[in-house]
Amino acid sequence: MKKVLILIIFIASGLYANSINYDDKDGKVEGSWVAKIEKENVKIRFGSLDGDHRHNWSFSEKFKKSDFDDLPVGSDVNFSLKRGAGNFIFEGRVKENSGMGVFEFVVNEDFATNLKKEGYGRLKDHVYLHFAVNDFDMEYFSKLAKLGYTDIPQSKLVSLAIFDVSIYFINEMKSLGFDNLSISKLIEFRIHGISAEYVKSLQDMGFSDLSPSEILSCKIHGISKEYAQEMSNIGFDNSNLQDLISYKIHGISAEYVKSLRNLGFDGLSNDDILSFKIHGITKDYVEELKKAGYSNLSSSEIMSFKIHGISARFIKEVESMGLSGIGKDDIIAMKIHGISARYIKEIKEAGFSNLNLDELKSMKIHGVTPSFIKEFRALGFEGTDIDELVSVRIHNVTPHFIESIAEAGYENLELDDYISLRIHNVNKKFIERVIRFYEGEKPPIDKVISLAIHGL
Repeated sequence: MKKVLILIIFIASGLYANSINYDDKDGKVEGSWVAKIEKENVKIRFGSLDGDHRHNWSFSEKFKKSDFDDLPVGSDVNFSLKRGAGNFIFEGRVKENSGMGVFEFVVNEDFATNLKKEGYGRLKDHVYLHFAVNDFDMEYFSKLAKLGYTDIPQSKLVSLAIFDVSIYFINEMKSLGFDNLSISKLIEFRIHGISAEYVKSLQDMGFSDLSPSEILSCKIHGISKEYAQEMSNIGFDNSNLQDLISYKIHGISAEYVKSLRNLGFDGLSNDDILSFKIHGITKDYVEELKKAGYSNLSSSEIMSFKIHGISARFIKEVESMGLSGIGKDDIIAMKIHGISARYIKEIKEAGFSNLNLDELKSMKIHGVTPSFIKEFRALGFEGTDIDELVSVRIHNVTPHFIESIAEAGYENLELDDYISLRIHNVNKKFIERVIRFYEGEKPPIDKVISLAIHGL
């Protein structure tokens, strides 16, 4: 039996018993019910009473009609469901295919007393309710004890009932070699829908010695016999479970692997295929690069292109700026350093129209931007070439630095002089000290630099 639970997240994490406030009242639980009747089955949604926001809970369970003493049809009816853990008394309206109303669950005190003798103490009333829903009686707990499961925490007792961890299920797992599954693992198996059939299907795939955690991982990530067979048919070695799980996690199908092979990537390793998928390398991406002129890329080169965000559009744009025949390493370097078609266009508009790729890389690496070029020219350096611009950026000769040197009395110096001043840490304050040393006279700039070199 499986539950439909509003608070499934809390249940799965083992917090269900303590997170929901049932209206427990001295051996009773009150609530509402809504039923759907289909042939010989009755599906009932149990829930909190309308308007009782303090105790908000809900779950569903399917019963057989024969489980009830009587199931009358009418607008004001009463019927009951008797179980070892307690009895349900239903009141409300029942039609041919549906019904609704309120219920009261009354704990069977004999059952509570006997369970207490087994060492569980007096449980909360709603725990007995879940035992009753799943028809867990004293025989169930006696068999649990014989199987070695005693002193089970109350929160786990609720989960045993909610997820129908039956004696039959426990014995099935034992027959498959899982003799010592903990209560927590049994509950996890049921939460994730792990059945004997599923475990057998894994064993049929060749995974005969899986741990409980590995089986859970297979189920959580959707490893099925069909998927394993699909991958085996294209030559995948299913003996590597972790690779198979990784493939499933990242959505690698037989069709995806075939598409890569059709593109010429026949010898890809499992790790290569996984990397291709993780980085979003598709048939369309590879074909677009081929159309852009890159038809013989290796798997590692394709990976590098994708990692660095190189698209066919990027290639076409930079080639439209006059940079044709760019090599594979060059296009990667351009992308890494942010050399875009826009950057090339702006540099050309700044007056540098015949640059090669190495010059562009040097400019971009050192931060030579169109705005920097404009600022420098505004200071009178009209004929500055690329090497000089790169040099002033390397040595941090900024317009602000040049202006500060002018304020100290040295204007219209050669570019090499400004670079030399920067190299030797000559600034406005140092120059002012030198002038004071010379009693107000300005020595030649070479002398200022020499004094700095010799540690004035």
